[in-house]
Amino acid sequence: ADANLLVQTKKFREETLDYVFLLQQVQERKKFDFVETLLALMLNFLSFYHAGQEIYKEFDFFIKFLHHRVLKCRENFDCFQREGEDLKWKMLMRPEDHLLRNQEYNREGYLFLVERNKIIGTTALTKYYCQYRKDISLLRMINFTQTSTKQLSPYDVFVRNCQIHLADEKLDKRFMFDIQAIEKGASSDKMIVFTFQGMTEEDLEGWVSVMGGQINVSKPQISSKTEMQNELDETGLDFIKKCIRIIERRGLHEQGLYRIVGMQSKVNSVVAQHFDSHKTNAQKLSTPVDEDMELKTVCSALKLYLRTLKEPVFTFKLHNRFIEAAMIDDKADRIRTLHSLLKELPKPNYELLHILMAHLNKVSKFHEKNLMTPVNLGVCFGPSLLRPEVETVSSIYDIKFRNAIVELIIIHYEKMFKSKLDHKDIEEMVHTNENGENAVNLGTSLSSLASISRRPPPTTSIITEITGDTRRQGLCNQDFGLSVTNKNVYTPTSEDITRKDCKLLLIKFRIQKN
Repeated sequence: ADANLLVQTKKFREETLDYVFLLQQVQERKKFDFVETLLALMLNFLSFYHAGQEIYKEFDFFIKFLHHRVLKCRENFDCFQREGEDLKWKMLMRPEDHLLRNQEYNREGYLFLVERNKIIGTTALTKYYCQYRKDISLLRMINFTQTSTKQLSPYDVFVRNCQIHLADEKLDKRFMFDIQAIEKGASSDKMIVFTFQGMTEEDLEGWVSVMGGQINVSKPQISSKTEMQNELDETGLDFIKKCIRIIERRGLHEQGLYRIVGMQSKVNSVVAQHFDSHKTNAQKLSTPVDEDMELKTVCSALKLYLRTLKEPVFTFKLHNRFIEAAMIDDKADRIRTLHSLLKELPKPNYELLHILMAHLNKVSKFHEKNLMTPVNLGVCFGPSLLRPEVETVSSIYDIKFRNAIVELIIIHYEKMFKSKLDHKDIEEMVHTNENGENAVNLGTSLSSLASISRRPPPTTSIITEITGDTRRQGLCNQDFGLSVTNKNVYTPTSEDITRKDCKLLLIKFRIQKN
């Protein structure tokens, strides 16, 4: 009986110690089992976000590239809008100067021909649609009222003289003028006098002016945004140098340089004072530009001078060739063509462009402070430096090419004004992007992006730790150098870590936390 009691006592003590030991195990395991579960969840999240970060890095160049292109497109649109508004204003002010450009006739419109009736002292007005060619002095008259179904041929005469009709008691009408003309096919001594009546006073002046007559009607001039016209000469070059000197001395860090417009009255005053027609060249050269003047006024004055030149810096003659060069797809050929065209500019134009581009290149180097990148500077100066002889709606669509030409010259200023480009220069220019930095190979980047879908996901390392007979599995992320082990924790593979799974795990974690 004593031996049996000792055995039972020993067994009771063993079971009691085992129970206490198990309780202790449970208490201790609670500390790391819960934390290991959270850590595994966190590592799963980190693996997902790390993969996302890697993809973001791959796409970073394209995001910036697209952002740059969108900004450039917006800048071109703003420039297009401004030029369109300006052209619309000009066409409303002087429609006859724009409607007939690039057409066969210099002037077209309706006129009333004064014809004398058989009854003495009476006249009749016959409406004609008239077309005039200035080069051969041909006036074509088409009867507006067709009395028969048969179409009548136009009546052509050659104008020899034109003048405003003198006051006549018998013809008490306004807007009248006389022309002396010869019928087509008739001898030169058979001169006929025609008396026409215009629709308005402006119509009268337009017809008399295009036919070479004298206009005696005094009329106040219509103010025009482009009324001021300047010459590209020594005084103009001196004015540009003075403005550049002021800007470079105290304005290279000014935000929005050349974008913020000065007060129009002050800007006009600066330009008018320097290019006063009553001054001699020596007086113009000695006229100073106020050193303490607002920078936006100086910048606007410089742009106004370039915009009001009778012929733009890139000249009307070479304008279409520059635009065609900008449309060349191959960048190397485009650079070669533009470089050769620059050499064809007249010497004063080339000299001014050289000075201006050197200045704009210097301005663009401070773009982090003044926000004026080569793209922005191209938008500011493109329409002023390249201007078509005939402004039309279609020419406005070429603005992006004008801006691109100026932008390219600003970036590659030193090479574009070299006497000769070698192969190395062209290669460097081709592999330089719009901001003057080395361009990224788009083909290589696209290949690397395409490989993301084929790239294996981040690996999950398995660390085996043996304690006694217990084999415990651990989750290790090679990117973070962490490892946790827990035999009771499910270790998901990388294929299981999807966006949906992560959201579900996050929701479960928040529920447990609350």
